[in-house]
Amino acid sequence: MSSSDMPPDSDRTQLPSYTLPALDQDFILGDSMRGVRFLLEYAKAEEALRNWSVRSTIVVFGSARVRENGPGRQGQQPIIRAACQS
Repeated sequence: MSSSDMPPDSDRTQLPSYTLPALDQDFILGDSMRGVRFLLEYAKAEEALRNWSVRSTIVVFGSARVRENGPGRQGQQPIIRAACQS
């Protein structure tokens, strides 16, 4: 944008670059902010737990999906049977 294309000073605050980053969806949802969004998700949960007086937690990242006959299931039957009998 050249200086002749710039709006007067009073209107410059309407430009996208003046939008607060936290309110700019295009910015906050962009690829470069993925880590920030991840941190916000963690912080939100952490704050809720703190408000509920939870002192300690275990955080698990990733997926817990395992296919019925997929990798990681071999050899589990004896363990499952033993757990069910206890």
